Amino acid sequence: MPKYLIVVFLFYSIASSAQEIGDMDYVFKDIEKVKQYPEEVINLDLSGNKLKEIPQILFELNNLKNLDLSKNQISLLPAEIMHWGKLESLDFSKNNISNIPPQIGNLILVERLDLSKNKIRKLPMEIGRLKSLVDFQIWNNQLTEIPSEIQNLTKLKVLNLRGMSINDDNELELKKWLPETDIYYSYGCDCNR
Repeated sequence: MPKYLIVVFLFYSIASSAQEIGDMDYVFKDIEKVKQYPEEVINLDLSGNKLKEIPQILFELNNLKNLDLSKNQISLLPAEIMHWGKLESLDFSKNNISNIPPQIGNLILVERLDLSKNKIRKLPMEIGRLKSLVDFQIWNNQLTEIPSEIQNLTKLKVLNLRGMSINDDNELELKKWLPETDIYYSYGCDCNR
């Protein structure tokens, strides 16, 4: 095969694999592009943007499946999260969230939920409605107890509770409620690194 054909073939292969808006795996990282193409947004990564609140446009994204808002300064999860009905992965780790609204229960397609490294004191009982949840990262919060409704999460494979003082009785209940789930605990964890 002549060298120029190899070069043309390689260029075409690289160019055709580049991500473009409209590709299923394209990740939006710019809120201005989100505003321009709201119907195209499937994957959105706004991590590390020092956001203090969730931009309103995010609640209007009908096709959103993967959302990363980690490493921001968000302190409030509003009831509007109920509009993210197609969401499969949600990362709110490393924010300042202290309260989870009951509307979290509307995110029935979420398979991965990361709420680690926040200030959450209590989970709503509606957490038990996340029947698709496989991986739940809630470590390094201020929880001492997990609600019994978590036993409804029959697909849950990983529950990470490191860096929290879950009471002994609740710990035993969790093992009984979720026998097929890997549950991770640690005490005295320096998880702020």
